[in-house]
Amino acid sequence: MAGAVLLALLAGSACTGGGGGGEKKAEPAVPKPLRQLWDTKVTASATSRIGWLTDDTVTLHEPESGALHGYDAGSGRHRWKLTPPTGAGRVCDTSGEVNGQGVGGVVFAAGDEGECTLAAAVDSRTGRVLWSRQLGEQQGDGPNAGVSVSEKALTVTGRCDELRRMRLADGKPLPTLLPRDTDCSHDTAHNARRIAALDDPGTPEGDEREAAFVLYDPDTGKELWRRPADGRGPELGALLADDPVTLVTQDKGQRYIRTYDGNGKPVHVLGKELSNAVDEVSGQRLAAEGVLVTRFANDPRTYAYDLRTGKTLWRKALGSSTLLLGVSDGQLVTRSSLVPKGTARIQEWLIGYDLRDGTRRTLGRERKPEGAALSGAPAVHKRKLYSLVGTDSAGTYALRAYALPERGDTTDYPTQPPPGTAVKWRKGDLRPERTLLACEAVTAETREKMKLTGDRPPPDNCVWQERDQPEGSERELSVRVSTHEPGEPGSGGGSGSGGPAKTAVESARHAYDTAQYLDGAPAVRGLGEQAKGKVYSLSTHLIVRYRNVTIEVRAEGIGDRDSDRTPSRQQLKEAAHAAAADVLRRLGDKSG
Repeated sequence: MAGAVLLALLAGSACTGGGGGGEKKAEPAVPKPLRQLWDTKVTASATSRIGWLTDDTVTLHEPESGALHGYDAGSGRHRWKLTPPTGAGRVCDTSGEVNGQGVGGVVFAAGDEGECTLAAAVDSRTGRVLWSRQLGEQQGDGPNAGVSVSEKALTVTGRCDELRRMRLADGKPLPTLLPRDTDCSHDTAHNARRIAALDDPGTPEGDEREAAFVLYDPDTGKELWRRPADGRGPELGALLADDPVTLVTQDKGQRYIRTYDGNGKPVHVLGKELSNAVDEVSGQRLAAEGVLVTRFANDPRTYAYDLRTGKTLWRKALGSSTLLLGVSDGQLVTRSSLVPKGTARIQEWLIGYDLRDGTRRTLGRERKPEGAALSGAPAVHKRKLYSLVGTDSAGTYALRAYALPERGDTTDYPTQPPPGTAVKWRKGDLRPERTLLACEAVTAETREKMKLTGDRPPPDNCVWQERDQPEGSERELSVRVSTHEPGEPGSGGGSGSGGPAKTAVESARHAYDTAQYLDGAPAVRGLGEQAKGKVYSLSTHLIVRYRNVTIEVRAEGIGDRDSDRTPSRQQLKEAAHAAAADVLRRLGDKSG
């Protein structure tokens, strides 16, 4: 390290020869380029995506044309283009992975314009269709087609989450695990090793079984476990891992990432309560080597959890441009779009994080021509990175393979914000890193004022709610913290012109003055620098400004007024004020 620093200093102070006397500008410190293994021109578009990855083959799916191509993983040579079976058109979807025999599942459209109703098994090494079967009515296009391949069976999710299974050897139909219900109330998720389902048999009439979460073996169809699901809108959102089984489920009105033991008993809740089963970060979750890496909505940090113990291994703010690509040699591999200090051009850096302790190592950078674009997310298989690259501005694409180093280096390469994005803060402004997740400061004592039960993890959207507990009741406490910057809509720095605000505080004042549903609201004393709110029979709405931050709070309670679980009007008001005070303390306001 000392030698590297000395070399950098020498480079920065070197002079040009020939008597010119001028200083030579130091080159910015950037990671070394990744070693490129091969480069193959491909027919692709901005929506194309890398599919199956094996030691032999890498596939490329082109949604616009519906084509599927296979390339040699060692040389990049084009091996095959999938020929649809008779009666089939475009490729709608493929299984997320191939099985141990290199066989993957494909769902085709019936004809050129038909629905996605035809399933097939494909040899990933040759592109040969081993068999195909017409399934009739299916759920539709894209990921909703839901196809997976185990060692002995191919499973497809049909309309209303009906599980259709075929024997992998010849495509012969196998017993359906979850028959369709007319209310479409089932949920399913499956991979090569497990099938998870919410069996919610409210229909057909006469079926009085209770709703249950169920786990199946995809090869045999055997039910591995079944456990009752709470009747308050249970959901199955995703199957994230199979050892131990890790699911996104809504049970007892609360949606979490949960691990389960061999009998279907919930063991650990990982992270925050989820506001949606499928959200903008659901594609940024991956499990490997007993670790789940995930993000949460409205949180810039990435978290790693031990699936066995439920403990948080590490959490880091990786940046909004960072993609989680996969795991190689015990490291989470990511790609970040960064600007090296002293330059104006964005570069793509590959950075690894140890799965267990989060140690950061720079793996290298991906080269791309000026004006070209990267298409979709790269993919990682063992020590290789595959990337689809726009090689020019004319829409020419190449599929490239790079070698990933075994460990990478720990050099701290300096970066800077992209040109034109730096914020002109003033003294006293609260910056986003200070206000990060301040809404989570709401205490258990404050939530108890709302008759919200349990000391549970914070929701990812800072909306604490309970429904139908008891039946027909609803309680909700919503807290939104906004950090305002210069340049937002304002009064033109107090000129009344309505132009952009000159300061962050001016932006916050404008947001406070124009808060929705609070026109003419009376002032509230004792909270921040400005506060106002309205109290209704079933709710309280409050906004507070402190420096350049606004805090909006809503407290609502619906239900039997004689029930001890329904907050009174006064309790709603107290809860809203207490929630704002909790956040203000987190922000450093000591006036209250």
